[in-house]
Amino acid sequence: MSELQSFFSILQTTHFFQGITDEEMPQIIACLAPTVRSFQKEETVIEIDEQLPGIGIVLAGELTISKMTFSGDCVRMEQLLPADTFGGVAVFVGSSKAPATIVASMPSTVLFISVAHLTGEVVTKCPGYHKLITNTLQLLAKKAFFLNKKIDLLIIKSMRGKIAAFLMNLYKETGSRELQLPFNRNGFAEYLHVSRPSLSRELGELQKEGVIAYEKNRVVLLDIETLMKQF
Repeated sequence: MSELQSFFSILQTTHFFQGITDEEMPQIIACLAPTVRSFQKEETVIEIDEQLPGIGIVLAGELTISKMTFSGDCVRMEQLLPADTFGGVAVFVGSSKAPATIVASMPSTVLFISVAHLTGEVVTKCPGYHKLITNTLQLLAKKAFFLNKKIDLLIIKSMRGKIAAFLMNLYKETGSRELQLPFNRNGFAEYLHVSRPSLSRELGELQKEGVIAYEKNRVVLLDIETLMKQF
């Protein structure tokens, strides 16, 4: 428990523990009996088809979720930062195997909560349990929505369309024309399933046309109307 206390502030920012008070937190953590593991940069956290230890919550560092296609290409599915979760959909739909590979992009710390502890008799008596279950259901719905958006991007044929759809999704989520991409250029290319040189070239063209302005991971949407016509 003492090891986890320093991470309580991070845990309370996650959707999973939303609404859990400072007084309830130590008790519900004790009931859940989570495990904490540390990983070095490039170390595999979970291999595809490996047994999932439960729902994972990133406490520190950064993780990358990726999957190999039948043609042998690596597709980056998602980048996970502190307070992000993973594994919930798989463990709750009856599959105990990881649907993708997760690797630490930098030294990272991850907390795992087993489904047995989450649904066991002990935790049901803990303060805040009903909030926890409500949060879990909302989190699963949010993950399903994310996967649908990912599929929408992959079925768009043109690279410009993929870029435009991704930027517009981010704009709708944040409500801001100034966007901070959640990954670097390599990660962006892998996420869209395109080559980095082609991505850089297309971003350059969009900037020349006055549709966007960008520098490193920062993108400013200058002409939203035109951007929306690209997909």
